[in-house]
Amino acid sequence: MGMKKKFCPKCGREADKIFDGMCVDCLFEKKRTIKIPSKIIVKKCKRCGKYFLGKIKSERIEDIVDPEIKKILNSAKLAESGIKYMNYRVADGKVHLSLKFDFNGIQKSEEHEIEIEEKMKTCQYCAMSGTRYYNAILQIRAPEEIIDEALKEVIKRVAEMKSDNLAFISDIKKQRSGVDVYIGSKAAARKAARALKSRFNARLKVTREMGGKKMGKQVYRDTILILIE
Repeated sequence: MGMKKKFCPKCGREADKIFDGMCVDCLFEKKRTIKIPSKIIVKKCKRCGKYFLGKIKSERIEDIVDPEIKKILNSAKLAESGIKYMNYRVADGKVHLSLKFDFNGIQKSEEHEIEIEEKMKTCQYCAMSGTRYYNAILQIRAPEEIIDEALKEVIKRVAEMKSDNLAFISDIKKQRSGVDVYIGSKAAARKAARALKSRFNARLKVTREMGGKKMGKQVYRDTILILIE
């Protein structure tokens, strides 16, 4: 005589085992607290082409998706969610999410696909560069035949600072004996100045002046005079 079939009182489907008066699928549906969204919206700068979220800016979409996945997990109240394992990868415009649950020894694995929707906007740093924002000025003073070469060196060094969101040149003004280069990042300006000092045996002089307040704190701007003879 065969074993009597079991049916879940909640959903009516056939089940191998019944837990707390329901099948394993209904049990997990009742206990799971995580809600998987159908899509995640990421912003991509239409000027620099990088992805961004708040102050995070990266060429890698994973750097933007990761905080969003963590937000989903944190909203699930991890202590009660039963999640014992989580992994994800980004491919084909989707987040492929793998989850493993464990409720009192009862385990279940799930696979989810979350669509990634890209919205093209201008990031705050590119917007700042468009308004001629700066924190440092390089005043390059040199013979006319060296100016272009020195300027190319500055542009190269600033571009190398990929992890610095303020590493941009917002303006270049020609002067009688050289050029003034307005740079968003003090660190990028200092790096460019050191490169000019090394390459052209230049002399440097740094001055600092107040540039107003930001978030209630006094902001200072650096002016680096670079003398190339």
